[in-house]
Amino acid sequence: MHAWQPLRLVLLIISVAAYGVEFDDKLARHKLFPLAVSAYANDPHECLARKFNNSQFLTKYITPCDAENTTIPCFSFIAVNHEDKALMISFRGSTSAYQVYHVVYDTLRKKEVDAFNGTKIGYYFYHAFDQMWNKGMKKDFERYEKQFKEYQIWITGHSLGGALASLLAASIVFNYPQHSERVVLYTYGEPRVGNKKFADFLDSNVKNSFRVIHNKDLVVNIPPLDENRFYHRKNAVFYQNNMKEGDDFILCNGTDQYCTKKYTRFPPSVRDHHYYYGVWASRYGRNNCQPLQ
Repeated sequence: MHAWQPLRLVLLIISVAAYGVEFDDKLARHKLFPLAVSAYANDPHECLARKFNNSQFLTKYITPCDAENTTIPCFSFIAVNHEDKALMISFRGSTSAYQVYHVVYDTLRKKEVDAFNGTKIGYYFYHAFDQMWNKGMKKDFERYEKQFKEYQIWITGHSLGGALASLLAASIVFNYPQHSERVVLYTYGEPRVGNKKFADFLDSNVKNSFRVIHNKDLVVNIPPLDENRFYHRKNAVFYQNNMKEGDDFILCNGTDQYCTKKYTRFPPSVRDHHYYYGVWASRYGRNNCQPLQ
């Protein structure tokens, strides 16, 4: 490491702390990431039991992702973690090349949808989330939020799951602004979800929010940056390494344009999108949060 790099890291950490809260590597690595990949399991119970003490699975949602093609399901679940006092909500990422094709096609070719007082959301992301939110999740969230009113609200997901997690966070702070201080949003390999107004809305209303990026992850720069269509929120966390315990990370709370230009590494990597914290995210989740043999 160059002599000036520790100072740079300190300054970046200070800048994020001044903005609201500090990024917590242990929380991201040992709590929110296992929660995110649990959504890839057919039954998240085992992951939750393995990674969280005194947790309880509450309910799950399986709804169409695509407004036109109901053969592609989206999945999410709600659980509660009594040890950490957190209501936990996790969204599954894409599960097939066919689904990825539809995500990319609908996002790039179809008109964005208006939401949250003038923000615009990618077509596929909006409809995938809307199906879930209005077919049970909204009502259940209202019930569980009251039941665990002293708990934080942890929201997470990997890849497509990160996009849907961001939309849930936005929906909560938009519809229930009194709960904004409880929301903790950590995503992994999240694509761009909506326009700059949407990014600004999240930045203003969800202070404990971080986008974790592994090295050359391809997906975080899809769709291409365009203020009027797709733009990331602030607080990007770049791990330009193998993400081992104790590895350095860079915190950037600048604009999408600034952070992307300064810290994006080439060539883009599909592998880095799949591998976070030394495991293939979806396979690790499907294997009930155990390393593959």
